[in-house]
Amino acid sequence: MERRFAMILTMLAGASTASASPARLEIVGDACSLDTLDAQIAQLASTDDGEQPVRVETVRTADGVQANIWFPAGPEGQRGPRVVEASTCSQLTESAALVIAMALPERARADEPATRTVTSEVVAAGDTAVASNGEVAVEHPTHLGIYVSGGSGISTHGPRGRLLVGASARRGALSLGLEARVDADETYAISEMAGIQVSRAAAALGGCVHRGSFGVCGVASVGTIHGAGVGLHAARDVHTPMVATGLRLTWERTLVGPIAVRAYAEAQALLTETTFDVDLMPVWKSERVEGSGGLGLLARFL
Repeated sequence: MERRFAMILTMLAGASTASASPARLEIVGDACSLDTLDAQIAQLASTDDGEQPVRVETVRTADGVQANIWFPAGPEGQRGPRVVEASTCSQLTESAALVIAMALPERARADEPATRTVTSEVVAAGDTAVASNGEVAVEHPTHLGIYVSGGSGISTHGPRGRLLVGASARRGALSLGLEARVDADETYAISEMAGIQVSRAAAALGGCVHRGSFGVCGVASVGTIHGAGVGLHAARDVHTPMVATGLRLTWERTLVGPIAVRAYAEAQALLTETTFDVDLMPVWKSERVEGSGGLGLLARFL
């Protein structure tokens, strides 16, 4: 009971009506305070004579924060919500101010019928809302990101450590990334005193389709497999080419600001084959199908 009472007090404390902006605002929810929202709207729009307030509800999501915005339409009607998503509260305030300022002229149209609900429009932080015939169009700018992941490759030879460093460019739901992969050295024993050491390095190009926190990617990689004898007489180092293609699933969740945690799982098919021999006897052979997975950090930039 005490917890419910505290939550009610929090919501009441978060509700406010601001008169400094061209629109009367009713802000509810405790995800973000939106203290500067009215001032930012005042810089973007002229005075509006609407008597009913614009209602803004803030909530937390898996990727950051979200504002649901409802606009009055007639004595009892309501249009919305228009949904604004962002990683931080400051980004949410800027994007919500732009959406509200662009929509204010719509309230002055007397011939618009009052409706209770309309289809939601989602605007991501950093996107540009443009008023055109009373509608809000969204232009998706390109966002850049850098990510670092540690993980493991998995095959019949056993797990092996992997470091992955990459950069990506994302526009809307599509992204393109370029990355470098380095696998830890592995030693396979031939006898008690001898063996071979195998390592890999590759560059990969991937294209992804994103929906919410999840993404599906097609990945192509080119690199080399290095083999070296350990404890062998007259051993020599060998580098062989490696070409592979595969499918990757990704998941991202914002931690703070532009920093997010990133996890991935991947399956790839090798289009080349490598075999290392000792005294004309094969002792190691690359797999046709391999898997990998990892966890790391992603930093987003505009």
